[in-house]
Amino acid sequence: MRLGSIPKFPVRRFHERCRPTLITSAARSGPCRPISHNALPRCHAAWLAMTNVVSEQSLPDLLEPGLPLIFCGINPGMRAASTGHHFAGRGNRFWRVMHLAGFTAEQIRPEDDRTVLRYGCGLTTVVPRPTAQAAELSRLEIELAGDAFRRKIEQYAPRHIAFLGKMALAAISGTRNIEWGPQTNRFGGAHAWVLPNPSGLNRAFDLDALVAAYREVRIAVASAQRDAAAARGATTGGRDRL
Repeated sequence: MRLGSIPKFPVRRFHERCRPTLITSAARSGPCRPISHNALPRCHAAWLAMTNVVSEQSLPDLLEPGLPLIFCGINPGMRAASTGHHFAGRGNRFWRVMHLAGFTAEQIRPEDDRTVLRYGCGLTTVVPRPTAQAAELSRLEIELAGDAFRRKIEQYAPRHIAFLGKMALAAISGTRNIEWGPQTNRFGGAHAWVLPNPSGLNRAFDLDALVAAYREVRIAVASAQRDAAAARGATTGGRDRL
């Protein structure tokens, strides 16, 4: 998410509702005593997180209008944010899985992440704030980022979007029982998928299981492109390659 797309209304709403209590707490504890983030109510924590986004080092999107597929992570990892390249963590399996699943002709290095656009794929995250683990994000922080993220997807209009893990879509949609694979409802106008997170911390899915899940998406997206091309009576262009 670009900093300019941070939703202004939700931030103002939480600012107005939570800041008076926050100031009162600060006054009681003394002007020089910091307030513990963990001691704050959930709305205070969300307010602090959203108002501090501009000071965080974040990760630029790799997006173009009308891509066949966008992969959506929950938020950047610390190494990805510090290097400015997606899935740069040493244990992250994304680029290896992408190659083995047939998305790319070779295994892309994180520093060459822009190459993924040549294969008709984009990269983005729901929450811009980097963390060491996605579990450090609160559900409320993801919900607050959800509206702006949905608008971004509507703006770029990909044909498919793949969420990496269930956490983000569950928080944004308010649905607890998210299934793996294709979703019934579209997201931002795009056909939605939920794939296992390729993080090395996700030990529930080994490499073979990840490759199988990602390959299913590639085959489905490629099939949809062929059907659309046949309906138009034309072949797809270079950017539509998957």
